Amino acid sequence: MLTRTNPLAAHNITVYSFKDSIFKRNDDVSQLVVHFALNEDWLKSESEEANMQQTIAELKNSVDERKIKELNEGITYDKSEGVVEDVAAEQKKSLRNQFNFSDRSAVVYANQIKMTGGKTNPPPPREFNEEVTRADIFDAFIRNHEQEQQKKFEEEKKGGADKQEAQIERKKLMQEDILHSAEMKRSLKIMERVMIQNYHSAIYVDYKYWNDDADSSHATVLPLWRIYYYKASKKQVTSISWNPKYRDLFAVGYGSYEFQKNISSGAICVFTLKNPNHPEYFFETPSEVMCLKFHPQHPALIAVGLYNGTVMVFDIRIKGAKNNPIYQSTVRTKKHTDPVWEVHWNKKEANRELSFFSISSDGRITKWTLMKNKLEPEDIIRLKMVAPPAQKGETRVDLDEEMALSGYAGGMCFSFNKNNDHLFLVGTEEGRIHLCSIDYSGDYLRTYQGHYLAVYAVRWNTYHPDVFLSCSADWTIKLWTKNRETPIATFELPASVSDVQWAPYSSTSIIQCINYQ
Repeated sequence: MLTRTNPLAAHNITVYSFKDSIFKRNDDVSQLVVHFALNEDWLKSESEEANMQQTIAELKNSVDERKIKELNEGITYDKSEGVVEDVAAEQKKSLRNQFNFSDRSAVVYANQIKMTGGKTNPPPPREFNEEVTRADIFDAFIRNHEQEQQKKFEEEKKGGADKQEAQIERKKLMQEDILHSAEMKRSLKIMERVMIQNYHSAIYVDYKYWNDDADSSHATVLPLWRIYYYKASKKQVTSISWNPKYRDLFAVGYGSYEFQKNISSGAICVFTLKNPNHPEYFFETPSEVMCLKFHPQHPALIAVGLYNGTVMVFDIRIKGAKNNPIYQSTVRTKKHTDPVWEVHWNKKEANRELSFFSISSDGRITKWTLMKNKLEPEDIIRLKMVAPPAQKGETRVDLDEEMALSGYAGGMCFSFNKNNDHLFLVGTEEGRIHLCSIDYSGDYLRTYQGHYLAVYAVRWNTYHPDVFLSCSADWTIKLWTKNRETPIATFELPASVSDVQWAPYSSTSIIQCINYQ
């Protein structure tokens, strides 16, 4: 039986590697077995080519015989030794092949690697202790600060800086108040985190290692921290966004859902779990914050939507007294005229320019591009009103004319498909859900009807690209597929549902937030 592998081939050939000074196994084993090989050229004896080759061979043999004869005649007499006695023996030696040679090689042994070590006695331990006061700690900090400044001046001198400028800088730094310097603030910040983590050590242990021993069907929630900031005490939490890079950092937007009250301003607090008692960054806004989102690739940027229709971009790396946004929409840049309910960063960055999307009750979904000095708006789609099914005595033309006069539909929420970035869902105030595309802004690709009140959230499934959820003020959560305009499942709840979300680890688990009193 013929097989493609040679059963007699070696499988454990080991070759010494002079480069690595070790033996390595060679897995490249040839499986070819040659049973018979013959290299011949077949020619007809009577052909012209055969006669020509025979002539060349006879001519070559005659030339070789002539050279051997001349060589033998020259051996019969040697000038140094006289006449050679045994001429026949010498002639046989002359018939040796002139091209007979052999390769010579030498094996050089590799130098063995030798490892040498020495054992010494351990240094004798020394114990010491000393009592220090606050004055001693302060003096040590001052000495350390002066040494660091001296090293900095020496490096500047080596780099070719002017001596006069270096002296001026040195005088400024020496006159700076150490208690209010940047180094002192950073040291106090670290000490504050250490003290808080020591004070809440039991909470941090529960945060990392707590295991719920209750029944899996009745899970419990363990409260850890109560995060509070006095400047935002009279405001409501409207949105939360976790930082994609620093897992302990999250931003909280403060506004109000009680629109009848006049709350003139909002706030943004960026907290860290290392110090939940005080925010790391604080920003004030001219109107209530309704939504915010961290950039997925640039963790220092936050896009914010306000109640008055303004969108902003903050950079938490910029430190200043005012903490103004780096970008802000205005009336000249066609800002929204109604509240901005949701923002999403654009994953496709054209020409390395950052951009994000926003949806508002004014019926616009706008793409904002971060240019050099301003936000450049571009309307992706305007949400047109969709007429309900015609009743008795009504025609479709009359309904379409009525919807055209009523203006645009109010947008409440939107969600982009993770597998197809150009597709997104839009939830509106009248209960419709529209499937739209960035590449085609003329009309809806599909409209889903099933809710009777405002749609508060739409969410694509994490694992299935065609399945999505929606929640509404009509006390229901509905499950949809992209290719079907009616829901495939409905979940009724005892109150209006303000938000819904898929579980990140399961394709069938959801969590919802209801306004239940």
